[in-house]
Amino acid sequence: MYRRIINHHKIIKKVDRNLKKTHTWWNRIFNIGKSRSRDFAWEGRTTNPYKIGMVSFFRRPLVQMSLICLACLFTLILGIYSSFFKLDTITISGLQRIDESELRSAVAGILTFKKLNVIPQSSYFTAGVDDIRNILKERFPIEKIVVQKKFPDVLSIIIEEKISTIIYDSGEYYSYIDLSGKVVEVIRKVGEHEWNIKTSITTSTNEFGEIETHEEIIEKTHVPDIKSVIAQMGNYPLVYFKKDGDLQINDQILDAHEAKVLVDWFNLLTRTTDIPLKYFSIESDSSDSKEFLIKTYEAWYIKSQLAFSPQTQLEKIQALFREGDIDRAKLQYIDLRYIDRIFWK
Repeated sequence: MYRRIINHHKIIKKVDRNLKKTHTWWNRIFNIGKSRSRDFAWEGRTTNPYKIGMVSFFRRPLVQMSLICLACLFTLILGIYSSFFKLDTITISGLQRIDESELRSAVAGILTFKKLNVIPQSSYFTAGVDDIRNILKERFPIEKIVVQKKFPDVLSIIIEEKISTIIYDSGEYYSYIDLSGKVVEVIRKVGEHEWNIKTSITTSTNEFGEIETHEEIIEKTHVPDIKSVIAQMGNYPLVYFKKDGDLQINDQILDAHEAKVLVDWFNLLTRTTDIPLKYFSIESDSSDSKEFLIKTYEAWYIKSQLAFSPQTQLEKIQALFREGDIDRAKLQYIDLRYIDRIFWK
């Protein structure tokens, strides 16, 4: 017989007891496997109507308002800074005398400006059409201007220019005069080709009994080279008013009212009628009222006075064309120099 020094069965039981104790302690801490006594009437867990439940995180009012604000802010930033809404296409119409590249440069400068050094003016949503309109009217001679934004990236500008300059033809020099009627700049001399000269051949006998022929000028008519003048000086009203001698800066050619009448005639004829205006020609230098001609490219002309209203005179012409049987191809002139009458040939 021998006696075992180590009883392994005893050790196993002791380890099992310790493990069970540890398992029970662990379950108590984490509330795992909590036993509930049930009876035969138990039908499962019911909700306590008086218990205040926990609200979902995204259903809290403060969280919802924050999310809405963030979404609006993101949309605003996207609209302002996205290249999709940037005003890249600029359309300009109505220009005649204003340089288009200079105008485009001015518009580009306005659009690159940033409000508060942060908000660009180049976005469809932030570009101010009133600001663009006012700045362009200050920088350029513009009578009327329409600025429109077209979604998503087009800026449309329609311009009606203001006439502030008249081309003056003295028969010897071309110059600019302003709306006060004074010379502001002398441009160039009138070319020899701008005169129609009629001559006649005469004969005479000299002291030796020889017959000599002479060419004499019997008529000399000035015909301005309109195309070259407009190409060089711009599409402004051109008035021919014969004056001999050199021109000086600030020479008074017309008074302010006469200059305005010519500009009004120019605007009315070029913008509201199909009468092809060529140039104006002042025929008399009367102190009471200057008579002038309105030359057209159709070979006929209009006689009028600078003292009369252009709008009233034009209405007479339109009534004549509307009510009378007028063939403009055969028309020679229309005479409006009398207040209550109109003559034509």
